[in-house]
Amino acid sequence: MGDTYDIRDPAPEFAISLGRYMWATMNLEPMAVDVCYLVESGPTKEPIGTRATKAADAYTAMGTPEARIASGWLQDFIRVCADRHSTLHGVPGTWVTIEDEQKVVNHGDVVDHLDHKGNRRILQLDPPEIDARTSQVISLIDRWAGVLVGVADQARAATRSRHPR
Repeated sequence: MGDTYDIRDPAPEFAISLGRYMWATMNLEPMAVDVCYLVESGPTKEPIGTRATKAADAYTAMGTPEARIASGWLQDFIRVCADRHSTLHGVPGTWVTIEDEQKVVNHGDVVDHLDHKGNRRILQLDPPEIDARTSQVISLIDRWAGVLVGVADQARAATRSRHPR
């Protein structure tokens, strides 16, 4: 620990973990657009975080099991995006505390991020922690198709009931 965030020469395991994490989150965003699209009233240029929040609320209001699953998926997506944003835009450093006014304790590499609303987030930057976040992203990716099919089937059924042949 201590030098894995060095911009001159990051440790290979750190660079690989961070690259996998960013790659996974980049691939997740278009999937969220698909889930949002099914409840949006028309084209929008809003940021994906805003769209996901509105779509999650719309799905929650529907109250069906499929809609609740879609809302939960979007809420997980929003949390992942917050982590990604903090990781990408935060300031790397080393988190230390002082115990008993004498002993300095090194808690490892972190990224410290203050968002536009003044909320501060400190995330661990060691490879195991980054890999755990990557696993969360991959879980969302793995669940995406089921979420999308569930809400699409629900939308088709609703359309059929409004417009029988």
